[in-house]
Amino acid sequence: MSQDHRKLDAKSICNCIMPLVKDSSIIPVSTLIADMQARFQYRVSYRKAWWAKQMAIQQLYGDWDESYNELQSWISAMVEYVPRTVVDLQTLPYRGPNGELELGKRVFRRLFWTFDPCVRAFSHCKPVVQVDGTWLYGKYTQILLIAVAQDGNGNVLPIAFVIVESENSESWAYFIRNLRRHVVRQDNICIISDRSKGLVAAIWQSEVPWRSVYCIRHIAVNFHNEYKNRDWRKRIVNMGKNIVFKFVFVIISNPFPNFNVFYQNIYIEYELEPHRFRHKLVRLETDMAGYKPSLTQWLSSIEPWQWAQCFDDGYRYGHMTTNLLEAVNFVLRRTRHLLISAVFSATFYRLATLMPKIGLKQAKQLEAGHVYVEKIRNAMKDNTQRARLMNVELYSRNLETFRVTEYINRRSGIPP
Repeated sequence: MSQDHRKLDAKSICNCIMPLVKDSSIIPVSTLIADMQARFQYRVSYRKAWWAKQMAIQQLYGDWDESYNELQSWISAMVEYVPRTVVDLQTLPYRGPNGELELGKRVFRRLFWTFDPCVRAFSHCKPVVQVDGTWLYGKYTQILLIAVAQDGNGNVLPIAFVIVESENSESWAYFIRNLRRHVVRQDNICIISDRSKGLVAAIWQSEVPWRSVYCIRHIAVNFHNEYKNRDWRKRIVNMGKNIVFKFVFVIISNPFPNFNVFYQNIYIEYELEPHRFRHKLVRLETDMAGYKPSLTQWLSSIEPWQWAQCFDDGYRYGHMTTNLLEAVNFVLRRTRHLLISAVFSATFYRLATLMPKIGLKQAKQLEAGHVYVEKIRNAMKDNTQRARLMNVELYSRNLETFRVTEYINRRSGIPP
């Protein structure tokens, strides 16, 4: 196969690949090289193909540098025409090539934004927020930080966005400060993250009364990178996630007087009891004897409630990973290669499509007279099918005492 041709410059390649880039801005450069090779029987260099893709993106979506000026126009339009939109833009003074300060010019630093429907919807979500960052690819590499919540029906809701220069304690503090001020005003919120040092430091320094816990998948990855043992990694994940039945005192009765019985070991909820967790931890540490650092040393920087479900007091609501964020990142994957103004506007258009759709669905549920969301109704129906011969009456929620009436199907010929 012939090598690169001098007449196949970046401009010519740009014209050829324009339809491909328009269809997908995340198309790999290697795919563009293969397309050019199939067309012209010449293999262009990676650098030339990359520049051609940047030229195509610029022609389709605008200039990279000019997009920062367009961003200001987008912000002004959102604040004016989308009621109660929250935007916080931080800029720096601009110094020219000679180092002198130029008045009237500013340099982009950070941007926080959220929309009023997201703020109002969060009060109806679980008190759990997942936060993480993802790279923006283009001429200027920056970080997009996202906060995500979930309602009782399993709908994923992005509640805040931030573009920062990097993931450090200062940028995370900027995010946490705005998140607290504009969106998550409640105390005792559970924040699930990938154990970013900058985020942990920001929450600690801000003294926000939130509970910072870690994604078990990231804990497992860090553990495997240290010890290179898949079986041990699996056991760590199971210790963090696994739950067993918890015993409580329950009164059982049925319509037949000879069947009145008191049971003390009745399973009503799932939980990994702390003593079982410690037993599993001791066994794993014994199997890892001789390895440095020891398991105790490796876990010394993490509190048990930050990664193990049996110590979290229910704050996690069963969320052990940051998978909700991964879903949002997947939706925005095509946007992350575009200009900053396109990233900002894409979040608005995505949510403008999502909110009415979910709102219409919930309005129909209310019109039908439903009290609970669909997910809860399905769970109740399933549980009812499993316990068709039992009726439960709540005696004391605080003491976890219930009365269960069991209706036993009596076979013919057997007196009551």
